[in-house]
Order: sequence, then C-alpha cells, then structure tokens
Amino acid sequence: MEGPRAHILVILLEIYLVSVARTGACPSTCACFGTTADCRNRGLTEIPPDIPPSVTILRLSGNRFAYLGNNSFGGLTNIRVLRLELSSIESIAEEAFIGLYQLQELNLHTNKLETLPASVFDGLQRLKYLYLQVNRLRYLPADLFNGLSELQTLNIGKNEISSIPSELFNATGNLKYFYFYFNQITSLPVTLFHGVSELISLHLYGNFLTELPEGVFDGLIKLRYLLLHQNSLTSLPQNIFDGLSELQILRLYSNNLASLSVDIFNDLRNLEELDLYANILTHLPGTIFDGLTNLRMLRMYNNPWVCDCRLHGIRSWLDDNSESLDLGLSRTNCLSPDHLADRSLLTLPMEDLVCASPPAIYVPRISINASNGDDVIFECNATGVPAPFVNWLLPCGDIISGNVSEFRECSQNAAFLPEIGRLQLSSVTSDDEGTYYCAAINSEGISIGVRTLEIVSIAYASSSSPDVSSDKATSTIRPTVLEIERSQTSQLNVSSIVAFIIGFISASLVCVISCAIIRHSCACKAPRPAEDAGQQCNEGFSTELCDVSQHERENRSLTSQSANTFHGQYEDIENRYICQKEANTESGYVNRHVIQELETGYTSLCPETSPKNIYEKVV
Repeated sequence: MEGPRAHILVILLEIYLVSVARTGACPSTCACFGTTADCRNRGLTEIPPDIPPSVTILRLSGNRFAYLGNNSFGGLTNIRVLRLELSSIESIAEEAFIGLYQLQELNLHTNKLETLPASVFDGLQRLKYLYLQVNRLRYLPADLFNGLSELQTLNIGKNEISSIPSELFNATGNLKYFYFYFNQITSLPVTLFHGVSELISLHLYGNFLTELPEGVFDGLIKLRYLLLHQNSLTSLPQNIFDGLSELQILRLYSNNLASLSVDIFNDLRNLEELDLYANILTHLPGTIFDGLTNLRMLRMYNNPWVCDCRLHGIRSWLDDNSESLDLGLSRTNCLSPDHLADRSLLTLPMEDLVCASPPAIYVPRISINASNGDDVIFECNATGVPAPFVNWLLPCGDIISGNVSEFRECSQNAAFLPEIGRLQLSSVTSDDEGTYYCAAINSEGISIGVRTLEIVSIAYASSSSPDVSSDKATSTIRPTVLEIERSQTSQLNVSSIVAFIIGFISASLVCVISCAIIRHSCACKAPRPAEDAGQQCNEGFSTELCDVSQHERENRSLTSQSANTFHGQYEDIENRYICQKEANTESGYVNRHVIQELETGYTSLCPETSPKNIYEKVV
C-alpha cells in the first residue's frame, strides 16, 4: 500500500512544481492557490509588484492604499476579479485600471472616494459587476460608464450624490441591477432609464425624492423589483407603473403619500408584495387592488386610517382575500373617528364604517297656532353621524337638555323625549307663546330649528283636536284678524261699519308708519329680501323682518361650532326677530311676546332704536 501512495504524492509534487514554474512565485505578503492571490488585510500601502501574471482573482481588501496611480496593475492582464474594498482609497488616477481587458468584477466599496475621473473605467469593456457603494461620492460624470456595454450590476448606494445626469446609462444597455439607495437625490430625470430595458431590479430607497416624473419607468418591461421606500414622495402620477407587467415587489413604505389613484396598480398583474405602511393614507379607493390577482403580501399599517364609509370597498376586498394574503394587519388600526380609534380595520364590523356628517333638521321652520289649554307637540327630527343629541331653548330662556331643564323658570309644563327630539307642552297658555329653538348637535357641528307658537282665542282655534303637533301644521286653522272681523260684520249696523272702516284705515296707516320707522331706525339691520316686501300690512297684519348685522347673520351658521359652546350660541339665535304690528279695529298694539323678545336681545344690537322707543313712537 505504501508504494501506490508514495507514487501519487510524487505526481502531485511534480504538478505543483510545474505550476509554480509557470505562474511565478507568490509574493511573500500574499497567499496563492491556483490562479487566486489573496493579499487581504496585510497593511499594504502599495500594490505588490511581483504578483504572478497568471492570477485571475486578486484580493486586496482591508489594506491602506489611499491612492491608486496610473497602471497600478501592469502586466496582470488575466485578472477577472479585483477586490479593493475597505482599503481607505481616497482617489484613483484616470489610467489606474489600464490593461485589465479581462476584468469582469471590480469592487471598490467602503472606501473614501469623493470623485471619479470620467475616463477611469475606459477599456473595461468586459466589466459586468461594479461596486462603488459606501463612499463619499458627490458627483457622477455623465460619461463615467461609457463603453461598459456588458455591465449588469451597478451599486452606488450610500454615497452623497444629489443629482444624476440623464445620460448616465446611455451606453449600458445590458444593465440589470441598479442600486442607488441612501443618496441625496430629490428628483430623477424622466429619460434616465429609457436606455436600460433589461433592468430587473431598481433600488432607489432612502433618498429625498418628493415626486416621480410621469414616464420615468417607461420601457422597463422586465422590471421585477422596484424599491422606492424611505423617500419623501407626497403623490404618484396616475400612470407611473403602467407597463410594468413583470413587477413582483413594490415597496412604497415610509413616504408621505396621502392618496393613490384608483387605477395606479392596474398593470401590475404579477405583483406579489406591496408595502404601503408608514405613509399618511387615510382612505383608498375601494377597487384599487382588484387587478392584483397574484398578490401574496400586503402591508398597510402605521397609516392614519379614517375608518368611515370611504373604506367600505377596501374592507370588502380584504374580507374576500384574507385567506390567500399575508396582510400584516395586526397593526392596521383606525386613527379616527374617536370611538373607533385603535380598532383593527380587519375586524371592524362593516356597519361601523359610516361617514360623519353634521346634523340636519327636517323641516327647519314651523309655526303653529293653539288655544288656551291645548297640549302642543314640537318635533325636532334630526339626522347626522354620529347621531346628534337635541336641546331646546324656550322663549323665557330655559334650556332643556335630556329630561332636565337647566333653569325651570317657565317650563314647568314642558316634557322632553330626547330619543326622538320631541318637546311636549301641556295645557298651554299665552305665557307659552313665542319662538322655540331646537339645536341638534354632534361632533361635526350644530343645526338649529325654529318652532313658533301663537295662542289664539278659543272661539277661532282649530276644534279638530286638542293636541297640536308641529308635524301637522298644514291641518292647523290660522284665522287672521280680517277673518275674525268678517265673522262679526253681519251684526254691525251701517254706522258701525263706517267706524270700522275708518278705524281699519287708521290702523293700517299706523302699521305702515311703524314699518317705516323700524326700517329707518335699525341702522344695524340687513336689507330685507325683496320677496317679503309684498307681505306688508296684508289682511290686517304688518310684518317686518328686522334682521341684525351681517356679523350676526354669519354667526347664525353654527355648523362648525362645538357642542360645548351651545349655550353661548343661543344668545345669537335670540337676536333673530319678527317685528310684528297687529292691526285691531279698537286700538293698535305690539304683541307682548314680541316686545319681550325685542327688549331682551335687539336693544343690545340697536341701542339707539330700542323697541320700546319704537313702540312709543308708533302708538
């Protein structure tokens, strides 16, 4: 057995000696095996001069070269892989790599390079892999990669580059993988990638991109990986991903995207992973994911989702695809509305996804008549999301909320059903006359309804029912003074008729004069709408709308006010009046409740034209 073993060892020794004779001796600072010279981490400051010319793989990483001069690798024409990473290189001469015609991989990552000569890579026509990441490069010459027609992988990540020349890839038609992460670019030339139709993977994350020009990815029909996360994108063009039918992974997380167009993903039928988390999305179109039939992973958490009716479509799609998707929805929670905060979108009942809306009161203004002793019902039918609660302001100033009156000065006969917003008055008297305001309030605003009650003589009030409801105002009989007088006319003699006519004409004149004085005196009132003018002194009534200033009218719109300021808002509401002069055959007078309303509110707005002074002038 020893004979054959000894023979084999002799043969191997002869092969080794022949190899050494052919390749030359290995430098003392390196370790050589085959055609590989390993000179890593030797503290070298210069390239060893005696590297065998047969070497195809030269490893020089982890040294301290600082500078690579011209023809630094003279005679090493067979080198295919040159590794110079982590070698503290600060600059490279224009012809440092001259003669390396067989070079396919050049690794210069993690050095201190700030610039590169435009022609430094000239002659490297077989170069396929170029690694320049983690340097201090701030600028790339437009023709830096000219002649690198075989280049497939280019990594320039983690530098300080703030712009990219649009011509950078004009001569790199075979580029497949481009890494440009964590630089400082804010925009991309629209034609930058138009000459690299073979591109498979594009890494642009960690920059300061605020927008992408429409068409920047046109022609990238083989692109599979597009990484745009950790930028500052605020929006995306509607057609930005058109034509990217082979895309499999799209990462858009950690941007400032507030919305996405409904058809932005339409062409991505092969997309498997989509990352949208950590943006500022509040809603998404309901059909935005419909074309993503191959999607396997969708991450949308850490967005300020507003869980309302605008997420109905998305929620339905998630329900339909939850079994085939890794949704990563454990943190996809609602931010608002408040009552749904921190609730998971995936588990939220569909009926909770409703849109908030300010209150609206059905039939905002109603007037009814009633007789002494009648029971009166005021309805305040309000809608809104969240469901509004209703308060009532009575003519005397009492505010009723829920089943409790806050003051109870004049509302002893009032009962309130808050569930339906109904106010019931039992056995009304003339003290209950006036304007009742209902306020429907929710988080979105306030809506005001006006209900007016007038007590008439029992002989002329409606006898159809003792209960009078504001929802049945059309069935209420509202006799005018003229109608009352007509019912008495048959009992009057001729002289009485003449006296009546004279008195009526006098009262009408007083009515006209009072309207004129009020119109002239109220310097702060707004112009009366033209369509109301024709109603003056109609059938024995004189009605003048005494609006207050433009500032007060603007304050009437309480939709955006908080419920906490509700009581204060009533002070503005109370300043809305109907200045009414009632003509009577025996004497002219202003209704008691009208005088009361004018005294409590209008005087503060028109102090020089106090209603009492106007009344004295008229009467």
